[in-house]
Formats: sequence, C-alpha cells, structure tokens
Amino acid sequence: MTDTQAILAFVSIATTLNLGLLAYFLQRSRVSTTPGDLLFPVGVQMENFTGTDRTGANIDIHAGSTAFALIFLSKGCPKCLIAAPEAASAANRTAERGLRLWVVTADQLKAADLGQDASFESYFLDVNRIAYGMLNPRRASPAYIFLSADMIVQATGFIGDADWRSLVAQLGEPL
Repeated sequence: MTDTQAILAFVSIATTLNLGLLAYFLQRSRVSTTPGDLLFPVGVQMENFTGTDRTGANIDIHAGSTAFALIFLSKGCPKCLIAAPEAASAANRTAERGLRLWVVTADQLKAADLGQDASFESYFLDVNRIAYGMLNPRRASPAYIFLSADMIVQATGFIGDADWRSLVAQLGEPL
C-alpha cells in the first residue's frame, strides 16, 4: 500500500466515523413536533422537584399540592417572544382557578428577555440544570407540561397548540 492509498483509506474511515457520529447526535437532538410525545407521554407520573422563586423562597413541587402548568421559555427564542404575552396573561388568571403556573428556568431568564415587565417574574421558578433536564429533556420551547395535583402528566406540547388553547379558553377572563 502506498502512502497515498494509506492517506485515502484513513480519510475514508475518518469521514465514515464522523458521518456516523453526526447522524447519532442529530437523532438524539431531534425535537418532535407531535405534542403527545414532545416531553412526556400523557399519564406519566412525574418526580417531585424543588426550585427557587424570584423572592428567594424554596418551592417544593410535589403530589397533592395543586395542579401545575410548567412553561418552558428561553432567551433568544423568537417563538418565545411571541408566546410570552399569552403565557403572562394566562399566568395572571391561573391562581384564582386552582392552577399554579410556573415558568421553569435554569439560565436566569428575565422577563425583559421576553419583552415582558418584571411582574411576570413572580411566576418564574429557577431550578438546577439536573431538574431542568428531567423536566424538559429535549430543551423544547416555547413548551409546556400540564400536571394534575398528583403529578400525572395531562398534556405536553408547544404554546399555541390545541391543548394550550383549551387551557386559555378555560381560564377565560380574569375574575
């Protein structure tokens, strides 16, 4: 085998391995656009977790406390800028209807990053990266999980889909 043939064989093997790794990582990072399998299947029991609200209080999210809507928004996400006003409006109407909405973040997201005033941050829950990864393993945004009071997934999807619109309709106007 000549030096040229050896180099070509090496380049061929390296290219094949790189394409294989690329395919693997693309498959792992795929975000589904089917709401039912976006984050978790309906009926899954979620684990308890804790976070800190913007006043510094520790918040324990656990079965038996209340129903939750967990919202995932992120910096630099154009769709999140569009979804944020609706999420803020929904958040203002949830407590009076027995639902607690949290905007879950692990990156110190600010309301201003979403074009909202600081009052929206009263709905922000800061969690560590491990908890965020457990709750939103695909890092989807603008996304949500609806949990029953016993921490059972009721729906997951993108803000603006049919389940989200149903929640907003049920919330109606502020009381």
